[in-house]
Amino acid sequence: MHCILAGLRQQMARQKLEFESRIKSLEQKNASLRAEVSGLRLNLEQQRRWYSVVEIKMRNAERARADADRRNAALQREMEQFFDTFGELNAEARKAERIVQSF
Repeated sequence: MHCILAGLRQQMARQKLEFESRIKSLEQKNASLRAEVSGLRLNLEQQRRWYSVVEIKMRNAERARADADRRNAALQREMEQFFDTFGELNAEARKAERIVQSF
C-alpha cells in the first residue's frame, strides 16, 4: 500500500510539473498574443487615420476640380463675349472704313 501511495505521489508531482510548465507556456503565449493584438490595434488606428486623411484629400481635390470647371466655364463665356464684341467692333470699323472710302 505504501508503495502505491509513493507511486501516486510521484505521478502527481510529475503531473504538477507538467501542468505548471504548460500553464507557464500558455501565459507566455497569452502575453505574446496580447502584445500582437496591441500592435494590430495601433496599426488599425493608423490605417483609420490615414484613410480619413485620404478621404479629406479626395473631397478637397473634387471641390478644387469643380471650382476649376466653374472658373473655366466662366472664362469661356467671357472669351466668347469678348470675341463677339470684338467681331462686332471690327465689322463696324470695316463698315465705317468702306463708307469713308466711298466718299
